Amino acid sequence: MTFSSFVSRLIRTSNLLRAGHDDHSLRRAADRGELTRIVPGVFLPSSTWSGLDLRVQHLLRAEAIRPSVSDSSAFSHLTAAAFHGWASLQPWPDRPAVTDPVVARSRKGATRLVHASPLASSDTEWRYGYRVTEPGRTALDLATNLPFAEAVVSLDSALRDPQEHGPVVPGSDEADKTVLTLDQLDEASRRRGAIRAHRRFGTVRSFVDGRSGSPGESLSRVVLNERGWPPPVLQQPFVDRWGLIGYADFWWPQFGVIGEFDGYVKYSQGNYLKGAAPADAVVAEKRREDRLRALPEVRTVVRWMWSDVTRAERLDGLLAAAGVRNSR
Repeated sequence: MTFSSFVSRLIRTSNLLRAGHDDHSLRRAADRGELTRIVPGVFLPSSTWSGLDLRVQHLLRAEAIRPSVSDSSAFSHLTAAAFHGWASLQPWPDRPAVTDPVVARSRKGATRLVHASPLASSDTEWRYGYRVTEPGRTALDLATNLPFAEAVVSLDSALRDPQEHGPVVPGSDEADKTVLTLDQLDEASRRRGAIRAHRRFGTVRSFVDGRSGSPGESLSRVVLNERGWPPPVLQQPFVDRWGLIGYADFWWPQFGVIGEFDGYVKYSQGNYLKGAAPADAVVAEKRREDRLRALPEVRTVVRWMWSDVTRAERLDGLLAAAGVRNSR
C-alpha cells in the first residue's frame, strides 16, 4: 500500500476539538502506547505505525505538518526524494524538509527542517497533491547538501528506469517512481546559477549512473572508486545458447570477473522476487551463476553483501582473491 492509503487514518487533535470533543483520550492512549504521536496533535494507531517502512513514515510526517507549511514553500531535499520514490542511504529523517524562499535563514525546528533558498515556480511541481521540488531541483539539492556517497545512492536511484529490464510489480514503489534525467539536473543547475557547492555538484554529476540496480550497488561503486579498483561495466548482459542469462551487476572484462551485490532485498521484496518464493529465488540465482561460470569469457563470479561494503577491507580481499587487480 502507498503512503496515501494511510493519510485518512491520521487522527488530528484539531478535528476532535472542532467537533466539540477534548483531546484527553488521545493523550491517554498515546501514554499507554496505543497511539503514536507523529507530531504534536497528530496521531496514528501504534499497530499501524510500527508496520510501515521508514519512507512511508517520513511521508506521513510531511502530511502531518502540511497544514502549517506556507503556500510559498515546498517539500524539498530528502522529503521531495521520498515523494519521488527515490532511495536514501541513511534512514529517512524524523523531520521533513521544506524550502521557504521568504525566510532569512535556514533552521531546524521541532517538526521540520527549513531551508532558506530561492524557489521559482519552475522549481516545483505537485505530487500526490503536495507541492514538492521537481526532480531536477530535488537532485541538485541532494547533490550539493548530502555527503558524496549518500548523494550518489539517491541520484543513481532517481536516474534508474525501473522498467529497463522488464515490467515492475504494479503498486510497488518502483512502479510509481519519478525518473530523473540528467538534462533535468543540468537545467536545474542552470536556473540556480552560481552555487557555493559547485565543485561538489560537478563531482556527483560526473559519477552518478542510473544503471546501478540498487542502493547497495551504488554504494559499492563509491567504495570501489575510493579504494582504487578499476571501474567495472555495469549491468552487462550475458547470453548462452539457451538465451539471456541476465545482467551482471559489475563486470571486469579484462579480468574475466563478474561482481554481484547480494543484499537481503533481492530475496525478500516482491519487486525483486517477481512472484517467486524466496527459496525459489535462491535456487534460480544459483542456476544463473552456474550458467555464467560456464561462459568462456567468465573466469569467476565474486559476491559481496552490505557488511563487505561497509568494511571496505573485506571487499578488497574478495576482489583480490577473485583476480581483480587494483589500479593503485
